[in-house]
Amino acid sequence: MPAKPGTALTFRGDELHNYGHAKLVVDRVALLDAKGLRLVDALLPTGHDFIGYDNHYPPTKTFRDAVGSAWEHRAPAVGATIAPQADTTAHTHNLVVAVRVTGDAKARMTGVIVDYPVGGTEYQWHNITSLVVETKKAQC
Repeated sequence: MPAKPGTALTFRGDELHNYGHAKLVVDRVALLDAKGLRLVDALLPTGHDFIGYDNHYPPTKTFRDAVGSAWEHRAPAVGATIAPQADTTAHTHNLVVAVRVTGDAKARMTGVIVDYPVGGTEYQWHNITSLVVETKKAQC
């Protein structure tokens, strides 16, 4: 994705599911192996439509319109409670992260980390969707 240093971007982290038997509360969201990127925000819009990638944050009107009211009903990811899901095909928690480009070379991360406790045990989930930001391209 092309972007100038200082730009904030929207990045769809992934779906968060809870296939366990107890509610979980998100403790922390962080970037995995980030270089030249800083986490700005982590949100959980409601609904079943996904917000994808945008070279703006907040996402442009076109992206927000594509998900209907989900963006207007977003909540911070940290502190969010995710109830157990009996239906393993349901997607109800679209993790969206905003990152700021802080480097002036190729900025990147290898994924997003989510920490959460269940029943007194700490767990960590991470996706494997990476992001590379080209800051030196002509279209930046």
